[in-house]
Amino acid sequence: MKKIKLFSWAMMALMCLSFSGCGATSGSEGDTITQLMLAKFDSHSTSLTDINGTKLIPSDPSVLYTLTEPGIYQFTVAYDPNTVSDGQVKVTFNSDPTSIMNPFGVIPEEDFIKDYNIPLYAIDYQPRQLAPFMFDANYMIIPVVYQCPSIVNDSEINTELGKHRFVLSYDTPQTGDDTLVLHLSDKVTDVEKERSLARFTFQAFDLSSLISYFKAQGNTLKKITVKGLTSDASSDLADAKEETYTFDYNF
Repeated sequence: MKKIKLFSWAMMALMCLSFSGCGATSGSEGDTITQLMLAKFDSHSTSLTDINGTKLIPSDPSVLYTLTEPGIYQFTVAYDPNTVSDGQVKVTFNSDPTSIMNPFGVIPEEDFIKDYNIPLYAIDYQPRQLAPFMFDANYMIIPVVYQCPSIVNDSEINTELGKHRFVLSYDTPQTGDDTLVLHLSDKVTDVEKERSLARFTFQAFDLSSLISYFKAQGNTLKKITVKGLTSDASSDLADAKEETYTFDYNF
C-alpha cells in the first residue's frame, strides 16, 4: 500500500498532477495508490480530467453531483495503477473535490486599487519547485506562496487564509506583443500584522477571455510572465522586491 500524506503537498504538487507523473502504471496486481490530484471538471460531465487528459471515473458518481461550476478542483483519490488504460482510470475519492478557482478573476492593471497590500513570499519558490503553470490552454494554476504568521493547526490556517485576497491583473496587450504580462498581488484585511513565514495555496485562473483578447490584437501568444512584489523577511512593502517568472505558452 502506497500513500501520499496531505502534508507532502508542497513536495509533490508539481510531480503528481497526473497519473503518469507519479509512475502510476507500474506496480503489482492489487496495489492501491492514494494520490493528490488537481483535475478539471466540465459542466454535466461524468468525470474529471487530469493535466495529461486522463479521465477520472469515480466509483461513486454521486461525488460529482455537487460540482455545479466548471473549473479546477483538488482532492485525493485511491486507485489500482494497473487499471490506468485507454485514457481513463476508475478512482475512489478520499476527499471531496474542492474548487481552487480564484473568485476575483483577472482585471486590468490600471483598475487594480493597490491598498492594504503586503508582499508575497515568492513567485518562483525553488525549494519546493512551486511556480505558475498552465493546466491547459485556458486555465493557469499558481501555487501562491504567501506570507503568514506562526500558526500551528488547520483552524488557524483557514482563518489566516480567509484574510488574504489574491488578485491577478494584466498589462493591456499591444499590437506586436508575444508575451502576456500578469501581476499577482496579496491584499489582507489586517495589513499591520507581522507575517514572515511561507505557506502556499493553489489558485486557478480562467484566462480564456484574456487570451482571446490578446490574440484579437493580431498577436501570437508565446510566453506568459507573472510578476509580484516579494519578501522572505518582512510584510512591509517597502522591503519588497519585484520578482518575475516567465514560462512558455505551448498551446
